[in-house]
Amino acid sequence: MQHRLAVSGRLAERSLASMIQWTEQAISGIKETLVTGRASFFIDRHAYHARHFAESFRSSMLLSSIPRLVIDTLAVTAMVAMVLIILARGQNPQSILPVLGMFAVGSDPAHAVGDPHCERARTVAVSLCCDRNSSIMSCV
Repeated sequence: MQHRLAVSGRLAERSLASMIQWTEQAISGIKETLVTGRASFFIDRHAYHARHFAESFRSSMLLSSIPRLVIDTLAVTAMVAMVLIILARGQNPQSILPVLGMFAVGSDPAHAVGDPHCERARTVAVSLCCDRNSSIMSCV
């Protein structure tokens, strides 16, 4: 996977360099290009490299996001499995929401530990999961 990502990145880099090169050549010789009617040649060369750049950039973005997509899929699958297990055990369906709330708060990377805006949400989620008679240490 890393090799394919590196190859795609190098291809995108070369294509972008070629696009810049053809643009500079067309601009530097704009008078001769217009007089001789060769503008379509430069446009075609630039479009060719732009297509290659777009294809390689698209594949590198896809290859770099695949691991995150796999992890997200596994997390959602685990949460669904947990809900099915809770329901299969005959527990109260209302007990699922606080547990899912805890996982939602914990799984969001934007809610980093120590963020003061997120501490209130964690406190609420923990209090929803805990019974009124149990200690906080048994809930965490």
